Amino acid sequence: MKKKIIFNLPQFVTSGAERILVNIIQALQTDYDIYVIIRKKPTPCDLFDKLSSFNIHIFCLENLFPGIIKPKPFFKKIYWKIFTGRKLFFQSLKFMKELCDENTILWVDFLNFAFYNYAKKLPASLQKWCWFHGSTSVFAKAKKIRKKVTVYKNIIGISHTFTKDIQKNRPFVPVKTLLNPINIDEVSQQSSADIPENKTPFFVYVGRIDADKDIQTLIEAYNLFYEKTHSSTKLYLLGAGKKTTYYQNLIHALHLEKQVILKGNTANPFSYMRHSKALILSSLSEGYGMVLLEAMICGTIPVSSDCVSGPREILADGKRGVLFEPQNTAELAQILEKTDAGLIRKQDFEPYWPDFIQNHSLNVFKHNFESILNEK
Repeated sequence: MKKKIIFNLPQFVTSGAERILVNIIQALQTDYDIYVIIRKKPTPCDLFDKLSSFNIHIFCLENLFPGIIKPKPFFKKIYWKIFTGRKLFFQSLKFMKELCDENTILWVDFLNFAFYNYAKKLPASLQKWCWFHGSTSVFAKAKKIRKKVTVYKNIIGISHTFTKDIQKNRPFVPVKTLLNPINIDEVSQQSSADIPENKTPFFVYVGRIDADKDIQTLIEAYNLFYEKTHSSTKLYLLGAGKKTTYYQNLIHALHLEKQVILKGNTANPFSYMRHSKALILSSLSEGYGMVLLEAMICGTIPVSSDCVSGPREILADGKRGVLFEPQNTAELAQILEKTDAGLIRKQDFEPYWPDFIQNHSLNVFKHNFESILNEK
């Protein structure tokens, strides 16, 4: 009988952590019995369809225990906290304990202490990990860190930069590094597909349309670039999120409706990466920044803000791609201009990509995962 691994996450939408979980399950499902517990009802999307296609067990706590999600209205929230929420928590905890049988070798809180209240009540003998997908600055803002980390055998960091910083400044944290896995062949194959706009030159952003991604800097930098050059190269923004309407209004205010296109979630973003002049990431912070690695696989120049904590590590201080100061619209505009003019060239970075890409393969991840899992 296969050993059981249980992954827990608060929600399932099309974002970085969920995509990484899908890759992890691809790497492990042959040798382990995988369970996935999701607190909120999953958002219908291609990524969840892919997760559902695996030979694994998926449970949604909101479906199993209706009312377990905290309501938003103030007075309903108070009633829920005193009565409903507490009762449903203990019901779901009982369900969780029953899943954690003698065959379970690992229980994973997959997103930044989201399941800490469960973790602390599960048996101490059960090996528990907390996967931390944010930057070191996000980790530092977590409440009661010293108390929380004692519940987990390992805190999993997704970059060497994150791990080194935690080891230096918080030596009491049992942190280990596991680089995010990726199905290299699958990304490469999908990137070869045609796109409707393949005759139109463009830059591309792929990710959540949220405040921490600081897409405003990207749009304003593109505006400076366009005002100076009147280039035919457009900017495509692939993704969805809370700031979509805000950025639509900004694009309208700058009269860029024909140049900057919000395309929403796209089933195959890799084909857009392949055909773009560069992949641009303008985040204020990143746990890692997997789209930069994906851009390399697609054969596209990765450009990123030099934010904490992953991009500088991924781009090897500028050897594998281009770094710019966070929120520096003028610097980013200049990078767009030079890339558009062919002064920043893919061949300057490409030799440094292959070994780095292979370090993120599913097989390498599985080897490193099991090395940590089997540590005494």
